[in-house]
Amino acid sequence: MTALPPPGPHGGDGPAVAAALGLPAHAVLDLSVSLNPAAPDATALARRHAAALRRYPDDRRATAALAEALGVSTDRLLLTNGGAEAIALVAAERPVGWVEEPEFSLYRRHLERLDPGAPRWRSNPNNPTGLLAGAGEHAAVWDEAFYPLATGTWTRGDAAAGAVVIGSLTKLFACPGLRVGYVLAPDPELTMRLRARQPAWALGGLAVAALPELLDRADLPGWARTVADLRAGLVELLARYGLVAAPSDACWVLVHGVPHLRAALARQGVVVRDCASFGLPGTVRVGVPDERGLELLDRALARAAAPTGPGPVATPRALGRAPGSAPPGAGSEQAAASPEAAGRASAAAPGTGSERSGAPRGPRPAAASGTPPPAGAGRAWRAAAGRVRPLDEDAVTAARARHDRLTKPRGSLGRLEDLGVQLAGIAGACPPPPPDPAVVVVFAADHGVVRAGVTPWPQEVTAQMVANLAAGGAAINVLAAQAGATVVVVDVGVASARPPGTAVLDRRIRPGTADLSQGPAMSTGDVEAALDAGAELAATLVGAGNRCLVTGEMGIGNTTAAAAVVAAITGRPPVAVTGRGTGIDDETLARKRQVVHAAVARLAGRRGDPLAVLTEVGGLEIAALAGLCIGGAAGGVPVVVDGLIAGAALLAAEGLAPGTAARCVAGHRSTEPGATAALDHLGMAPLLDLDMRLGEGTGACLALPLLRAASAVLAGMATFGEAHVTDAGT
Repeated sequence: MTALPPPGPHGGDGPAVAAALGLPAHAVLDLSVSLNPAAPDATALARRHAAALRRYPDDRRATAALAEALGVSTDRLLLTNGGAEAIALVAAERPVGWVEEPEFSLYRRHLERLDPGAPRWRSNPNNPTGLLAGAGEHAAVWDEAFYPLATGTWTRGDAAAGAVVIGSLTKLFACPGLRVGYVLAPDPELTMRLRARQPAWALGGLAVAALPELLDRADLPGWARTVADLRAGLVELLARYGLVAAPSDACWVLVHGVPHLRAALARQGVVVRDCASFGLPGTVRVGVPDERGLELLDRALARAAAPTGPGPVATPRALGRAPGSAPPGAGSEQAAASPEAAGRASAAAPGTGSERSGAPRGPRPAAASGTPPPAGAGRAWRAAAGRVRPLDEDAVTAARARHDRLTKPRGSLGRLEDLGVQLAGIAGACPPPPPDPAVVVVFAADHGVVRAGVTPWPQEVTAQMVANLAAGGAAINVLAAQAGATVVVVDVGVASARPPGTAVLDRRIRPGTADLSQGPAMSTGDVEAALDAGAELAATLVGAGNRCLVTGEMGIGNTTAAAAVVAAITGRPPVAVTGRGTGIDDETLARKRQVVHAAVARLAGRRGDPLAVLTEVGGLEIAALAGLCIGGAAGGVPVVVDGLIAGAALLAAEGLAPGTAARCVAGHRSTEPGATAALDHLGMAPLLDLDMRLGEGTGACLALPLLRAASAVLAGMATFGEAHVTDAGT
């Protein structure tokens, strides 16, 4: 079999793949770059300006033409040798910034230092998720390379508010060889400083000569409509082969969980982009092709999915999933969401953003980085904690007022009304967006305390259950599928080796904790690394467009650690918060309570320090869940917490980042006594009480329909005035 070249960091791998296959470059469909599929033929136009190659370039006419198109003065505009040079120039002028993953890697490459408190760099639509920024999002530097194709307009206008805007005309006119980018500065002084940094003769003569004519041919509204139509066709095509495309506003879509798809398609003459450089291993980005490209991709998918032996023809596994892997929340051959639902979500009209109303969409498969934060980036959980804010009072007031105007007696929907008000406060909008897509994050880790005889289950069961979760065979997989949620399994500290081919995210910090009955469970550094893992994954999932996070866990012995955390933070007697866990007998329960009592006693004088509590008696998955709660709260999405383990994590999270609990929802009341103690301490009332104690996120997942209902009532019910119904005023 011919060896394929490894993926490049920025796409454009078509020529290299063609050479490896012994084909001319034009014989390969390169969808690893995302260009305008409706652009005019820049090659033919450039030929008419070939004489410009014999002259030194003069960019004045091209700058004036672009300034007219953007509706700005020329003294605020600087043409550059592509968007990459624009990024480098702005980073040289403003060398300290902050980049929230997943994000285009060139920002990190050119910034001298990353600091969570520094000005934010943000692509719009986000590269790689393809989602447009919300109206309330702010950044100091906006990269609008793909904005015109997503919205049909040149810019969102942030330069008028003091932001720097970066653009790339090479993407818009599908001519990366001409290399034309620009910086739109908020003031002429910055333009002058950037121009002074720019190398002499940075612009190519052919590019500046052709640009005015290219701009004359620009049809942004028409191109945006064409891209949206072609994107819908791409989503439908992928769905026919069992591939679920994540919703996108851009000229590409992401497909998660198919690590071998690039190689499978490349051998058929179609190149898609490997997203490992974005920190998204196992994800590919597929550029939107034109109509002819859709036909070529269809043929390539059919050939790639063709069976090599007995079995089904067009399965996701045949198209690139590793043997034994499965989409999160599904069996090995079952998509996490229906292709039809995914197609409807991704084919939405351009420019509508990610907060579209209507029926719940299919869940977005998770995408997360396996790369630790770079040096100097600081602690992710601490940065997230600094962004946790109280509920938005304006939205809360608006939601309460709207409930009072809806066609029902005031307060008649009881706690469903309170939930809707909370969701509005979390989102900062009334009505709140539906909590979709939703993703259940199951953190898995082992506990050294099992050696103290607190459970009859052997430690190796954790790894076995992780494999079962990843294969779609656990209770949470079934319930998540029923609730329309995705499941992501994350190893933060499983002691035993996982079976080969187990599809989990590897964030292993250490192979389980130490025995908390004998001393500290782990180091403070371990705790902070686990908190970071949770906060980083929350940021990644929210950045990928998920609008609700659900806490899940797996780890033999974790009810002992969780009970100790609850007792330490709440001050409740250990005997009152330590339950039977998996159903242990009286003798084992007595031993378990003794272990918790002795461990908590070591924390005398330090119970008010959540880091100390987690270090002494916690678990890696408990700390990771605390980080997830903090990250979700910082990201403005509701976090639905499950039972005892999640309750212990939320106690720690609230201590580390006050205000986190107000942005979380108690999904259910576990029969474990420590779960009720945690909720009472936090002042939270659970939505459900079903006598459950399984964990994994099962009880929290069952509450998702209630969140959807609370959001839908505020969005869909008519007011007395709208329905022409007399309001009794009570």
